[in-house]
Amino acid sequence: MDHRAITHEDQRERYATRHEVTITEGGLLSSIVGPGPIRINSLHRQAIDRLGDGLSVEATAPDGTIEAVSVAGSKGFALGVQWHPEFWAETDAPSAAIFEAFGAACRAYRDRRG
Repeated sequence: MDHRAITHEDQRERYATRHEVTITEGGLLSSIVGPGPIRINSLHRQAIDRLGDGLSVEATAPDGTIEAVSVAGSKGFALGVQWHPEFWAETDAPSAAIFEAFGAACRAYRDRRG
């Protein structure tokens, strides 16, 4: 599976969703977007080979590539994705949900700090 961005003048085509990811049951991403699978626009040249200490897998591509991680035990919002939800946040429910969750976490942090 090729995860690299295609070269195309039309950005909607370049950032089009290309494949599904399986969402890890019971994880942070699952609590945000539901059980999945979801379609994503995976655009990257690098991927995780060995999961770092303290990271949890949140989603994987059909070829096994880790597409999303979270920081286990984090006190704040700590989700990393290998795709570009910002491109479709206005029209794609899972992308919008990620940004809504991030915004809610930012507001909660602000409120805790006073």
